[in-house]
Amino acid sequence: MNESLEQRKGTIVALTWAYIAVYAFVNVVLFFIGCCQIVSSLSESGMDEAEADVQLDFFGIMQVSLLPFVVIISVLFFFYLRQLWKEIPSPFASTTPGKAAGYSLVPLFCCYWWFKSILGLVDDMNKFIVHHHCGSPLPTRAVALLCAFWVASHCYGLMGVFLPEDLLGLNILNALSIPVEICITCWGIYYLHSITLQFMDIKKSIENTA
Repeated sequence: MNESLEQRKGTIVALTWAYIAVYAFVNVVLFFIGCCQIVSSLSESGMDEAEADVQLDFFGIMQVSLLPFVVIISVLFFFYLRQLWKEIPSPFASTTPGKAAGYSLVPLFCCYWWFKSILGLVDDMNKFIVHHHCGSPLPTRAVALLCAFWVASHCYGLMGVFLPEDLLGLNILNALSIPVEICITCWGIYYLHSITLQFMDIKKSIENTA
């Protein structure tokens, strides 16, 4: 049974806010851990080796405890992106909803695929709009910048795996980057949701006049 326009919009809105809430929660906790690591690094000279090991173990346990939430974020992103792609009529879609969402979760490969699944989403919407002569194309520059930021963030995260965790300068950089990442990512998810809802209204108006 086909969902109505309002039901589809409701699904997109729910997935958008669920993703933003969980993503923000995880990164706020990571920011707290980063601040604690900075304080620990500054006061490390007054600790014996056993106390330092206990603190490292505590930070490690907190980070591991976030893994279920990271999985939830990935699942929400998959369903969110797949739902957005479902709104593209098949003649104008450059890929399928499943591929667009699934390949976006593959490490390293996602650095290429985000431009296909995120920027490509808006490009395919614009193909539909231009084909039906129903208004100005949707803006793509902000989406391209969002993809570039995600690629840079992903590469920085992978580099961090190979760097020591007790460097004060690295801990400060990590802590400072988290609020920036929260703001840009949450804005990007909300922006994609907004232009998709706008596209859905355009598509509906065309269907009504056909």
